[in-house]
Amino acid sequence: MRLILTTIILTMLAQPVWADLEDVFSSNVDVAGGCLTTIDIKITERLAEQSDLIIDYDYGKIRKEGVLMNVYYSNVAARAQWTDFPSPSNIYLMPSSIFIPIGRWVQNGMKTDGTWWARIVLLRAGNC
Repeated sequence: MRLILTTIILTMLAQPVWADLEDVFSSNVDVAGGCLTTIDIKITERLAEQSDLIIDYDYGKIRKEGVLMNVYYSNVAARAQWTDFPSPSNIYLMPSSIFIPIGRWVQNGMKTDGTWWARIVLLRAGNC
């Protein structure tokens, strides 16, 4: 019994705090021979604690084929209005993931009360 309890406690402590479905939404749509991916990120205290966010995005062809990326933000209710992100630097697109510097955005003034959102839009060749 003691071993089981210790295992459960260690398992709970070892779990990293990652974005869940309430924090990150994504969609993929086939568009004229390409794949349009939209990732919406709700900026919360939970994400700000991690400082950086890594999202799975499998695109192994990045070394040979390009990707168009735009980044927007919204602090309007219900994400009704999006504005170009003023300085989307330090977002890294890698063959298997996207690195997003949430902590830097928060330091630069983004609020963590859940009213601010970031949107990353990616367009790549091929079907989704």
